Amino acid sequence: MERIQIINSKLIPPIPSATYMRRSSFIKQMNIAIRHRLTILHSGPGFGKSMGLAQYFKDSKEIYSWYTVTAEDDDIIPFMSYLRESIRRIIPFFGQSLTNVTAPSAFLKEDDLQQWLALFINELCDIKKNLTIIIDDFHLVDHVFQINFLMEKVIELLPPNVRIIIASRALPK
Repeated sequence: MERIQIINSKLIPPIPSATYMRRSSFIKQMNIAIRHRLTILHSGPGFGKSMGLAQYFKDSKEIYSWYTVTAEDDDIIPFMSYLRESIRRIIPFFGQSLTNVTAPSAFLKEDDLQQWLALFINELCDIKKNLTIIIDDFHLVDHVFQINFLMEKVIELLPPNVRIIIASRALPK
């Protein structure tokens, strides 16, 4: 896979202020949602999706990875690179088999994508603890077919101890 220069701040959740007001309805919904393989959290800008998730997981002490998508990630290679690196920040051994996947161009063929998917899922299966993968601002890449295809397959094949939370301003396709 092409080497992407990772911007570490995209892999760090926002830090709630000391005076952040916890919303009991949000916490109750998250306590239910966390039991499911996929949670989609969507609302308009400024409704507190990111801050609510950051505070919930800070309070819960659960293991989670964080990836804040930006407009520059609207291609499959940066998206996959950041997704892998978000998990690697908390589980350092994660993704070692993925570093050997090479792509001759910026557009991955279906075989390359399937190989990456298989390796990614197998690496997730090696994680013994519960893990939540949070992808924030997903609406910025929701229009990319390969990213949607990849996410559908990842969600379908997730091991039982891994969950995904997608925060977005619109319902993902």
